[in-house]
Amino acid sequence: MTTALHFPSIAPQGAAGRRVVAQPRLQMDVILQILACDVPLMLGFLAGQPILAGNFFLCLLLGFLAYHAARKQPFQFLSVLCACVPVLTLIRGTLIFFNIITALLTCGLAWALFDRKMFSEFWRKKPLHLFIAITVAYWFLTFMLTGKYSGNIRALEWSFSAGVVILLSERRSYLSTALLGIGISVIAVGIGLMPYGDRLGMGDVEGVEMGNPIQLGLSGALVFLLSVAERGRWLLLQKRPFWRVVIGVACGTLCVMSTSRGSWLVVVTAVVVLVLLDAKARLPVLISLAVLAVVGTILLDSSRGQNVQKYLNKIINPDSSIESKTGGRSDQWKAFPTLFSDSPIWGFGPGSGVDVSRHYAHRKIPFHSLYLHFGAETGLIGLILLALFLKELLGKGITQRRVHHEVVPLMATLGFTVLGLSVIGMDSLGGMWIGLGLVAGNRSNAWVVRRAIVGTRREQPPVPADKAAVGRSVA
Repeated sequence: MTTALHFPSIAPQGAAGRRVVAQPRLQMDVILQILACDVPLMLGFLAGQPILAGNFFLCLLLGFLAYHAARKQPFQFLSVLCACVPVLTLIRGTLIFFNIITALLTCGLAWALFDRKMFSEFWRKKPLHLFIAITVAYWFLTFMLTGKYSGNIRALEWSFSAGVVILLSERRSYLSTALLGIGISVIAVGIGLMPYGDRLGMGDVEGVEMGNPIQLGLSGALVFLLSVAERGRWLLLQKRPFWRVVIGVACGTLCVMSTSRGSWLVVVTAVVVLVLLDAKARLPVLISLAVLAVVGTILLDSSRGQNVQKYLNKIINPDSSIESKTGGRSDQWKAFPTLFSDSPIWGFGPGSGVDVSRHYAHRKIPFHSLYLHFGAETGLIGLILLALFLKELLGKGITQRRVHHEVVPLMATLGFTVLGLSVIGMDSLGGMWIGLGLVAGNRSNAWVVRRAIVGTRREQPPVPADKAAVGRSVA
């Protein structure tokens, strides 16, 4: 007689055997593909060949994505795409077309349309659907009012990348692989741009200007925080403390060297959240910060270390002006009450941000705050919708922490909320933070079925009728 061995089972009734339920594992084939894309790019930057490196990176990336699409492997497709987003944001507009990120993220979301059952969690996320619908409408209104399709197109990346994270959350192994892949991309970009520019993440590579410190800093901050939160479980490194510290410290160091004060603010806020709400994260936080301090001390005498010290002094020096501390952002904050009072209900219209900043703050640049941006362009209506959305995420994050003891969704939401004070954050990188916040409530896929095991045992001899009767009488 064939029966199943005794294992925890989630197999349907009538199945031939019981299934082994175990924690997910990193997808090493995907990791190798990410390395294959990132390492040549890094070497090309170091060799002073940015155009060749960018084209080679894009060809490899599109090749891997086409391969997974042809083989109908959505999770591999989404993992590789998500992991390479930091590189795409770096080289967009210079080495590749600016809107290629939007196009690729759109292809990623299309998988949810082809298999609604596989991506059932995506279709249950009503806040995500509203988020995507509102950002699409917001971009369309911008196009109608300005005639420029590129205006506010990053709003599409913002919501689409959040949707991609939710699609990956259906299989935690692929989500963790993608998040670890972001760390690989950050390290590759950081090393590749190390010889160029004063601020890491932005530089002139043989006449090609690219990057923004916040892009490298925010990606590095995310991986550093994931390496210490819940002992690195979201990176599937909870049983590999050495690699957890190495990757976390490497990304943390690059975040510091980016001199992105917005990223620093996010890290400080998230670390406070982890220390207060995640007891298991306190020791890893202390270890990582200690190692980070040692690395920082060693690098202090280098040119990078001196730049970091210069920007840090601007923040902590009491003699520094508020304009110096905020990089000129204070002018926009000072002008906001006046511009808001002139059009408080619906703002000056989608796509008007730069013109409004120039008129009121006398700075021809976009608003350096998510809240200033929406307040200027959409007025009270946009601010209320944004507040309700963040409130929904915070509520789900608190529930996730209380019920399932997962603190990362709450940490991600609070991190993005604070980030909005310093930059717009309305892009694919900001969408990943929102996506992690939206993962709250999807706990079922933290454990996966890896294999089914069927065993045999010797059939027991039948019990004689008289002994069975005696047994019933004794009972």
